Amino acid sequence: MAGLVREQAFATVGSQGWRGEDIAARSRPTLKEDTTMQRFTLQTTESAPEKSRPALKALEERFGFLPNVMATMANNPVLLNGFVSSFGSFHGGSFDEIEKQVLLLTNAVTIKCPWTVAAHSTFAIEDGIAESEVKAIRDGRVPSDPKYAALSALTRTLIENKGNVSDADIDAFTSAGYSKAQILEVVTGVGVSTMAATTTNMAGTPIEERFQPQAWSPAAAMAA
Repeated sequence: MAGLVREQAFATVGSQGWRGEDIAARSRPTLKEDTTMQRFTLQTTESAPEKSRPALKALEERFGFLPNVMATMANNPVLLNGFVSSFGSFHGGSFDEIEKQVLLLTNAVTIKCPWTVAAHSTFAIEDGIAESEVKAIRDGRVPSDPKYAALSALTRTLIENKGNVSDADIDAFTSAGYSKAQILEVVTGVGVSTMAATTTNMAGTPIEERFQPQAWSPAAAMAA
Protein backbone atom coordinates (compact mmCIF):
# COMPACT_ATOMS: atom_id res chain seq x y z
CA MET A 1 0.00 0.00 0.00
CA ALA A 2 2.83 2.36 0.88
CA GLY A 3 4.45 1.77 -2.47
CA LEU A 4 1.17 2.41 -4.30
CA VAL A 5 0.90 5.85 -2.71
CA ARG A 6 4.46 6.48 -3.85
CA GLU A 7 3.60 5.63 -7.43
CA GLN A 8 0.57 7.91 -7.39
CA ALA A 9 2.78 10.72 -6.17
CA PHE A 10 5.17 10.35 -9.04
CA ALA A 11 2.37 9.99 -11.54
CA THR A 12 1.30 13.47 -10.45
CA VAL A 13 4.77 14.83 -11.15
CA GLY A 14 5.30 13.27 -14.53
CA SER A 15 5.51 9.59 -13.80
CA GLN A 16 7.64 8.68 -10.89
CA GLY A 17 7.21 6.94 -7.61
CA TRP A 18 9.23 7.57 -4.52
CA ARG A 19 8.03 7.16 -1.06
CA GLY A 20 4.78 8.65 0.15
CA GLU A 21 2.99 6.61 2.76
CA ASP A 22 1.17 9.08 4.95
CA ILE A 23 4.34 11.12 4.89
CA ALA A 24 2.24 14.16 4.17
CA ALA A 25 1.17 14.03 7.78
CA ARG A 26 4.78 14.14 8.94
CA SER A 27 6.90 17.19 9.37
CA ARG A 28 10.00 17.75 7.25
CA PRO A 29 12.81 15.86 8.98
CA THR A 30 15.56 17.76 10.71
CA LEU A 31 19.07 16.96 9.52
CA LYS A 32 21.46 16.21 12.34
CA GLU A 33 24.31 14.63 10.43
CA ASP A 34 27.57 16.28 9.46
CA THR A 35 27.22 17.81 6.01
CA THR A 36 30.71 19.27 5.68
CA MET A 37 31.41 17.09 2.62
CA GLN A 38 28.21 18.10 0.89
CA ARG A 39 29.07 19.51 -2.55
CA PHE A 40 25.67 20.76 -3.70
CA THR A 41 22.93 22.81 -2.10
CA LEU A 42 19.82 20.95 -1.00
CA GLN A 43 17.35 22.97 -3.05
CA THR A 44 13.82 23.86 -2.03
CA THR A 45 10.84 24.77 -4.19
CA GLU A 46 11.79 28.42 -3.60
CA SER A 47 15.54 28.20 -4.23
CA ALA A 48 15.70 25.69 -7.09
CA PRO A 49 16.16 26.64 -10.74
CA GLU A 50 12.84 27.56 -12.31
CA LYS A 51 12.60 24.41 -14.43
CA SER A 52 13.08 22.22 -11.35
CA ARG A 53 10.33 23.87 -9.33
CA PRO A 54 7.21 22.17 -10.75
CA ALA A 55 8.58 18.71 -9.97
CA LEU A 56 9.78 19.73 -6.51
CA LYS A 57 6.50 21.42 -5.65
CA ALA A 58 4.45 18.40 -6.67
CA LEU A 59 6.73 16.04 -4.74
CA GLU A 60 6.71 18.14 -1.59
CA GLU A 61 2.93 18.55 -1.65
CA ARG A 62 2.48 14.83 -2.12
CA PHE A 63 5.05 13.57 0.38
CA GLY A 64 5.23 16.37 2.94
CA PHE A 65 9.02 16.58 2.48
CA LEU A 66 11.61 16.40 -0.28
CA PRO A 67 13.98 13.43 -0.25
CA ASN A 68 17.52 14.78 -0.23
CA VAL A 69 18.38 12.99 -3.45
CA MET A 70 15.79 15.07 -5.29
CA ALA A 71 16.77 18.25 -3.49
CA THR A 72 20.30 17.60 -4.76
CA MET A 73 19.21 16.71 -8.30
CA ALA A 74 17.15 19.89 -8.42
CA ASN A 75 20.35 21.88 -8.94
CA ASN A 76 20.01 20.75 -12.56
CA PRO A 77 16.49 20.28 -13.99
CA VAL A 78 17.81 18.05 -16.77
CA LEU A 79 18.80 15.46 -14.17
CA LEU A 80 15.81 15.93 -11.86
CA ASN A 81 13.13 15.78 -14.54
CA GLY A 82 14.85 12.89 -16.33
CA PHE A 83 15.09 10.95 -13.07
CA VAL A 84 11.48 11.62 -12.11
CA SER A 85 10.22 10.47 -15.49
CA SER A 86 12.37 7.33 -15.59
CA PHE A 87 11.60 6.34 -12.01
CA GLY A 88 7.88 6.79 -12.64
CA SER A 89 8.09 4.56 -15.68
CA PHE A 90 9.90 1.90 -13.65
CA HIS A 91 7.36 2.06 -10.84
CA GLY A 92 4.53 1.68 -13.34
CA GLY A 93 5.96 -1.60 -14.60
CA SER A 94 5.20 -5.24 -13.90
CA PHE A 95 7.18 -5.81 -10.70
CA ASP A 96 5.24 -5.72 -7.44
CA GLU A 97 6.27 -3.44 -4.57
CA ILE A 98 8.48 -6.01 -2.86
CA GLU A 99 10.21 -6.93 -6.12
CA LYS A 100 10.91 -3.27 -6.85
CA GLN A 101 12.54 -2.78 -3.47
CA VAL A 102 14.53 -6.02 -3.76
CA LEU A 103 15.85 -4.75 -7.09
CA LEU A 104 16.52 -1.18 -5.96
CA LEU A 105 18.16 -2.19 -2.68
CA THR A 106 20.35 -4.72 -4.49
CA ASN A 107 21.38 -1.97 -6.91
CA ALA A 108 22.16 0.40 -4.05
CA VAL A 109 24.38 -2.14 -2.29
CA THR A 110 26.14 -3.19 -5.51
CA ILE A 111 26.84 0.43 -6.45
CA LYS A 112 27.99 1.00 -2.84
CA CYS A 113 25.79 4.02 -2.13
CA PRO A 114 25.05 4.73 1.56
CA TRP A 115 22.17 7.14 0.84
CA THR A 116 20.22 4.81 -1.44
CA VAL A 117 20.90 1.77 0.76
CA ALA A 118 19.51 3.60 3.80
CA ALA A 119 16.49 4.86 1.87
CA HIS A 120 15.60 1.60 0.16
CA SER A 121 16.19 -0.44 3.33
CA THR A 122 13.61 1.80 5.00
CA PHE A 123 11.18 1.52 2.10
CA ALA A 124 11.64 -2.26 1.84
CA ILE A 125 10.78 -2.78 5.51
CA GLU A 126 7.80 -0.44 5.20
CA ASP A 127 6.60 -2.44 2.20
CA GLY A 128 6.64 -5.63 4.23
CA ILE A 129 9.93 -7.30 3.32
CA ALA A 130 11.25 -9.36 6.23
CA GLU A 131 14.14 -7.64 7.97
CA SER A 132 16.20 -10.83 7.56
CA GLU A 133 15.82 -10.51 3.77
CA VAL A 134 16.78 -6.84 3.90
CA LYS A 135 19.85 -7.72 5.95
CA ALA A 136 20.85 -10.41 3.47
CA ILE A 137 20.82 -7.94 0.58
CA ARG A 138 22.62 -5.29 2.64
CA ASP A 139 25.31 -7.89 3.40
CA GLY A 140 25.80 -8.67 -0.29
CA ARG A 141 23.81 -11.91 -0.27
CA VAL A 142 20.59 -12.83 -2.08
CA PRO A 143 17.22 -13.18 -0.33
CA SER A 144 16.08 -16.66 0.76
CA ASP A 145 12.94 -16.50 -1.39
CA PRO A 146 13.90 -18.20 -4.70
CA LYS A 147 12.11 -15.69 -6.94
CA TYR A 148 13.50 -12.64 -5.16
CA ALA A 149 16.92 -14.31 -5.14
CA ALA A 150 16.81 -14.67 -8.95
CA LEU A 151 15.81 -11.02 -9.36
CA SER A 152 18.51 -9.82 -6.97
CA ALA A 153 21.17 -12.01 -8.59
CA LEU A 154 20.44 -10.80 -12.12
CA THR A 155 20.38 -7.18 -11.02
CA ARG A 156 23.78 -7.51 -9.32
CA THR A 157 25.26 -9.33 -12.32
CA LEU A 158 24.12 -6.61 -14.71
CA ILE A 159 25.85 -3.95 -12.62
CA GLU A 160 29.01 -5.86 -11.78
CA ASN A 161 29.49 -7.08 -15.37
CA LYS A 162 28.49 -3.77 -16.97
CA GLY A 163 25.48 -5.24 -18.71
CA ASN A 164 27.14 -8.46 -19.81
CA VAL A 165 25.23 -11.58 -18.77
CA SER A 166 25.38 -15.20 -19.83
CA ASP A 167 22.60 -17.43 -21.13
CA ALA A 168 22.78 -19.20 -17.76
CA ASP A 169 22.07 -15.90 -15.98
CA ILE A 170 19.02 -15.31 -18.15
CA ASP A 171 17.82 -18.90 -17.73
CA ALA A 172 18.08 -18.61 -13.95
CA PHE A 173 15.94 -15.47 -14.06
CA THR A 174 13.24 -16.87 -16.34
CA SER A 175 13.21 -20.24 -14.56
CA ALA A 176 12.21 -18.39 -11.38
CA GLY A 177 8.98 -17.28 -13.07
CA TYR A 178 9.94 -14.04 -14.79
CA SER A 179 9.60 -13.32 -18.49
CA LYS A 180 12.54 -12.55 -20.71
CA ALA A 181 11.06 -9.11 -21.41
CA GLN A 182 11.23 -8.27 -17.71
CA ILE A 183 15.02 -8.25 -17.97
CA LEU A 184 14.58 -4.91 -19.72
CA GLU A 185 12.64 -3.62 -16.69
CA VAL A 186 15.59 -4.67 -14.55
CA VAL A 187 17.75 -2.57 -16.86
CA THR A 188 15.40 0.38 -16.24
CA GLY A 189 15.75 -0.10 -12.50
CA VAL A 190 19.53 -0.21 -12.82
CA GLY A 191 19.38 3.05 -14.76
CA VAL A 192 17.36 4.99 -12.20
CA SER A 193 19.41 3.52 -9.35
CA THR A 194 22.60 4.59 -11.06
CA MET A 195 21.32 8.16 -11.41
CA ALA A 196 20.40 8.33 -7.72
CA ALA A 197 23.49 6.58 -6.40
CA THR A 198 25.94 8.45 -8.60
CA THR A 199 24.36 11.76 -7.60
CA THR A 200 24.39 11.16 -3.86
CA ASN A 201 27.86 9.58 -3.80
CA MET A 202 29.37 12.37 -5.88
CA ALA A 203 27.52 15.16 -4.09
CA GLY A 204 27.96 13.90 -0.53
CA THR A 205 24.19 14.08 -0.07
CA PRO A 206 23.34 13.77 3.63
CA ILE A 207 21.09 10.99 4.92
CA GLU A 208 17.83 12.24 6.42
CA GLU A 209 16.98 11.52 10.03
CA ARG A 210 14.13 9.35 8.79
CA PHE A 211 16.58 6.97 7.09
CA GLN A 212 19.34 7.09 9.72
CA PRO A 213 18.21 3.87 11.50
CA GLN A 214 19.11 2.03 8.29
CA ALA A 215 22.50 3.74 7.80
CA TRP A 216 25.00 1.50 5.98
CA SER A 217 28.58 1.53 4.80
CA PRO A 218 30.42 -0.64 2.23
CA ALA A 219 32.99 -1.56 4.87
CA ALA A 220 30.29 -2.93 7.17
CA ALA A 221 28.86 -5.04 4.35
CA MET A 222 32.27 -6.54 3.55
CA ALA A 223 32.75 -7.45 7.21
CA ALA A 224 29.36 -9.18 7.44
